[in-house]
Amino acid sequence: MRRKRTVKIKFQYKLLILFAVVFLVPVVVYGFMVAANLEASHRQSAKESNREKMAETEAEILEFRDELQKMVSGIASDESLCSLIDKSEDDFEKAIDYVNSAELIFTKLSTAMASNEMINSVYIYHPSGELHYVNYTDTVDRIYFPGEEEWFIRASRCGESFFMPEHADMQSAAKNTPICSYVAPIVTSGQPGDYAVMKINFSADEFYERISVSEVKSTQYVLTDADGNIVSHRGSLEQDVEEAVKSFFESGRESFSVNGTRYMAEGLAIGETGWSVVCITNETLLTKDATNYKTMIMMFTGVMAVIICGMAYMIAALISRPIKSMTDMTQAIKHGIPGKEYNMPPMRSNFLMRDEYDGFTDAINKLIHQVNVSNEIRNKQEFDILQMQINPHFIYNTLNTVKWSAHLDGNEKTEAAVCALINLLKSTIRVGQTYITVNEEITQIRDYIAVQSFRYDDSFDVLLNVDEGALKYRTLKFLLQPIVENAIFHGLNMNEKGGMLGIDVSLSDGNIVYTVSDNGCGMTRDQVEELLKTRREKTGMMGIGVTNVNSRIKKYFGPEYGVTVKSAEGRGTTVIMVIPAVEDGNENTDS
Repeated sequence: MRRKRTVKIKFQYKLLILFAVVFLVPVVVYGFMVAANLEASHRQSAKESNREKMAETEAEILEFRDELQKMVSGIASDESLCSLIDKSEDDFEKAIDYVNSAELIFTKLSTAMASNEMINSVYIYHPSGELHYVNYTDTVDRIYFPGEEEWFIRASRCGESFFMPEHADMQSAAKNTPICSYVAPIVTSGQPGDYAVMKINFSADEFYERISVSEVKSTQYVLTDADGNIVSHRGSLEQDVEEAVKSFFESGRESFSVNGTRYMAEGLAIGETGWSVVCITNETLLTKDATNYKTMIMMFTGVMAVIICGMAYMIAALISRPIKSMTDMTQAIKHGIPGKEYNMPPMRSNFLMRDEYDGFTDAINKLIHQVNVSNEIRNKQEFDILQMQINPHFIYNTLNTVKWSAHLDGNEKTEAAVCALINLLKSTIRVGQTYITVNEEITQIRDYIAVQSFRYDDSFDVLLNVDEGALKYRTLKFLLQPIVENAIFHGLNMNEKGGMLGIDVSLSDGNIVYTVSDNGCGMTRDQVEELLKTRREKTGMMGIGVTNVNSRIKKYFGPEYGVTVKSAEGRGTTVIMVIPAVEDGNENTDS
């Protein structure tokens, strides 16, 4: 009858789990709940503050808009002034009358400008092309007229009043003065859709200074147009804030990340101005206190865990140590470490069945000793058998003697074949080497082809094409030899001349590609599938078949690499092997 294990978890660990559940888990959960509530409180407080300040900003902008519109209405309600605006230079009989008219308009515009220090220039455009202006800071370009520009058409033909975001003053001679503008139609004697347009210009910075919103540490306020383009802001604007505004308008979400920093945003459309005030709050900075609190909770939890673990260990040690000692001894006996004797560990008091366990361990120790003696005898016998095998170095030395004999007899062909065979023998003697360079692999295959050419009296030709750039990379040992051997023995007909064997080594997309092709008899599709399916243990000089080559490539480099075979009956066979191009680090890994 099979006995059940009665001890699965150490008693100390059970106590540790109990203490963790009872003490640690509630502390951690409570700490994180407090931290989460603190974060939520910070966010809610920031939202309420932002909404209040956005409302104040909206009121300020609408008040400024009303001031500008009042100025426009004052000009439009002056009938005599409107009649002068409607007239062009051709409508005056005398040039002096036209000059006086322009001066009068200039004076009234200057008087209107004096009511608001923020205004730096005013332009009145009549659809006929007439321009009336006041600009104390720059020379005016009289040739420029915005007749086909979108903002002019919107005001003149559609009768709309609106703010324009920051842009260059094209009417000035410099054409690079940044301004914001309020554009409004003036109804003179013209017909609807053909109104004069009044353009009041002011500095964006001065306008923003008028707004009562003050920046706080984690929040920045900006003015945007309907497309989300920033119109104005206070001070320098960080790139992350610009990207945050863009993300807010594109995604429509109130919370998002920019370059690893969390932001939350809110926007408020300002009446019919087409502008919005947007507050961007750095949520990461806002919740920094809560994050620090979390860190303190984690540190406190760590200290408590150490204290509780120490207490649990001391309490459990007095109870579980005898059981642990017995369990450790039985586990050691079960695994049977060779040459080790097992005894009950020393105890402060007699343990139940102590004598019986001592006798049991003595019997186990004797059996283990007998097994160790048997293993030593068997290993010695195997070593003696290996000693009696033919030493490969003896064959190597003998082939050297044959090579020198052929050299002295002047038989160069035999000497070359023996040299190639010696080189191949050197490669096979180096057992355990997994990786070599592509250069070494090509050298081995040259020697192998030399031996086979000698054997078959040069009955086939070999075309070897190697990319010099591939020689420095490393490859698995004996990848080419089994494939070339199959091509020679199974692809080419050694009884006929004209056999052609092609070997190509190239670099492609970070990979090394081996291609071995022959003009032999070829194979059917079923034969190709069988070739890649069947494990040919005895194929190749080192017992490595095509399937084994494919398996080795996938094992060492991954399933995306391996062997591909293309063949057709009577048209030859092409075998393609692909491995990654890895530079050789002179590290030969044992297989």
